[in-house]
Parts: sequence; structure tokens; C-alpha cells
Amino acid sequence: MSQEQPPAAGPDARAGAHNYRAWVGPAGRFDTISAQQFGLLTLGGLREHHTLLDIGCGSLRAGRLLITYLLPGNYYGIEPEKWVLEEGIREMLGEQFIELRRPTFSDDADFTLTCFGRQFDYLLAQSIFSHTNLDQLRRCFAQAREVVTPTSKFFATYVAGDSDYEGSDWVYPGIVHFRTSTMRSIAAEHGFTMKVLEWPHPSQQWALFRPVEAGDKPLPPALRANRKRIAELEKKLADRDAELAAVQTPLSVRIARRCLRPFRRR
Repeated sequence: MSQEQPPAAGPDARAGAHNYRAWVGPAGRFDTISAQQFGLLTLGGLREHHTLLDIGCGSLRAGRLLITYLLPGNYYGIEPEKWVLEEGIREMLGEQFIELRRPTFSDDADFTLTCFGRQFDYLLAQSIFSHTNLDQLRRCFAQAREVVTPTSKFFATYVAGDSDYEGSDWVYPGIVHFRTSTMRSIAAEHGFTMKVLEWPHPSQQWALFRPVEAGDKPLPPALRANRKRIAELEKKLADRDAELAAVQTPLSVRIARRCLRPFRRR
């Protein structure tokens, strides 16, 4: 008897649906979110010889790109939901590919990043802190501290808000908010600095965490905000808004304003 295939997840499938594409987020964003993660990591310095820990690797949305890119044996992933990882491998990669690239996985559900018994050059937690409670957040940073070197980089997303989620549950597929100041404070408690990144994400904020002993190193050029360009774009936007407002002003008002201009110069 042939094995039952998973239901197709169209682009409109809701986040959290029981399918390898939708379980990890809106199915219509499956491809772009993976590309954004890969682009961020490589522009942030990730090279094929580095080791990477993907916290909450899901169905290998980003992992399928990272396992291919990194040298065999250099990708590590933690995913408590074994079924979604297995489904992702079956539907996108295949067992022969896994045997060739030799990634290592754990189904630990308590942020035990030390379960692999090694340190990592890069850590990734995309859309993890958007579901954790404060205790889980602290646990993750405490464990991360145990598996980093002075040069390691920890890229993660969170949903910035005006208050902190104070519940005790892991919230999924719903989301939770944390203040940026809270994220920075918890990171500092565990020996990390934090830099908010200007990197695209449809609903969350990217940040880079580094061990304090790394010092206040500047971001890689590709990840620095181009303040001059931003100012130019903001001015253009303001000019367009002014033009639009002028067009929307009634004709009689515009004529009256023009008639009054000579008197204003006196």
C-alpha cells in the first residue's frame, strides 16, 4: 500500500495548518522567508566552512538552502515536532540527500542547545521568540551562551511591541510581543550585545546578538542602514505627499491662494 501523501498547501493555507509548508508560517511566504534568511546569513558572513545551529528548524524552510550551502556535517537543527521535519525531508530533499550532506537533528523541546556537545559559529532563531514566554526566552539565551565562541553570531527575530507577553504558555500559531528594551536586557543578562537590523521581514524585527567579548564591532556593510539614502527617500515621499495634497485641494482654494501671494510678499 502506498504511503498517504500530505495535503497540498496552497498559498492561502493558514499558518499552523498540518502541512510541512504551512506549519512553519503562511504557506504563501514559504519561499521568500527562506530566501530572506539565507540572504541575511550569507551577507552576515556565513561561509561554507562555518557551523550553524538552526533553532526551531521546522520543515527545513531555510534548512534546505543552508544544508546545501554548508559543507557536509556543518548544519545542526532542533525541531520538537518530528513529523514536520520528516515531512519536509521527504517532500523536498530525500533521504539520499540527507545521507550525503549529513545534517544533525534533535527533537529537544526545552531549548537544550547544548545537546549536540559542541559550539557553533552561527545561530539562527527565526520566528521563535514570537511564540515563547519569558522563561523560555531566558532559557534560550542561557543555552546559547554555552554554545558560542567569542566570534559567533546569533541572528533572531521577534515581534516588537509596547509591552511584554507575561503568560506562561508557548503560543502557536498565535504570536507574542516583547519590547526591544526587554530583548536587549535579557540578552545582556546572558552576556550578549544586541543590534537591531535593517533587514526585511513581513511581520517581525531582525536582530543580531553577539557575545560581549566580541566588542562593539560594526555590522557588515551589507547590513548597515544607509541613512543618507533613507533620508533621500523620506524627502521624496514628503514631496509626493505634498503634491498629492495640492491636487486634492479644491480648485477655488488654490485660485484664492495664488491671488493672495502678491499681498503676502509686501
